[in-house]
Amino acid sequence: METLRVRNDGSIRIHRDLLDALGIYPGSKIAVAREGDRLVIRKVVEEGDPFERAARGPDTSALERIREKQRLEKEKAKDRFEELMKNPPEVKPEDNPDLWR
Repeated sequence: METLRVRNDGSIRIHRDLLDALGIYPGSKIAVAREGDRLVIRKVVEEGDPFERAARGPDTSALERIREKQRLEKEKAKDRFEELMKNPPEVKPEDNPDLWR
């Protein structure tokens, strides 16, 4: 348990590592409740809040996720190409008359 000092205006400063562990970032909303002689703080999650993700700061794993997605798409396209090369679709003139003009 950590001891905090209450400031003249009634505010307290909670250390960053505790906030990060709870997923509380600048701009996040929290709920405070009294339970006997305790204060309970919890994060309030609002569905559809467009600023929640932005408030967390830069997403350092985004580039890796994008690269992985591109790799999977490329692999899927390669597999599809190889499948079509083994069993090419039959092209008939009557299927697309404009193709032969």
